[in-house]
Amino acid sequence: LSSLEAVEDVKYAPRSPCTLQAIQQWESTNKPFKLPEDFKSFLMLSNGFLIHWNTALNGENIPLGLMHINPLRKIKQLAPSQLIGFLSTKVEGDDTFEQKEDVFAFDIDSCCRAGRVAFLYRGIRFE
Repeated sequence: LSSLEAVEDVKYAPRSPCTLQAIQQWESTNKPFKLPEDFKSFLMLSNGFLIHWNTALNGENIPLGLMHINPLRKIKQLAPSQLIGFLSTKVEGDDTFEQKEDVFAFDIDSCCRAGRVAFLYRGIRFE
């Protein structure tokens, strides 16, 4: 990335691997939800990810790109109020929200300002 002519000021924040025990604890805490196997493998290489870069425009350093994945401790279930129009609906005449069907979401990118990046779960049975 830093070898590209228009890209400058690349900042990468290396993260330590996550332990299998921490992943199992997350899944126990958030039962019955399980993380995808490939995401668990990723976490055991790097507990999250952050890289951002800028470009120069008219002599000014302008933010250009950002890639981010939350560390395990920040992967939280989204409330229905955070998913208006997508996975929940506002109750008319009320300030509450109803979850649509059996859909649940966990935020995996808390830096995203243009929407949500999340794991979606459907058809989960609670015992």
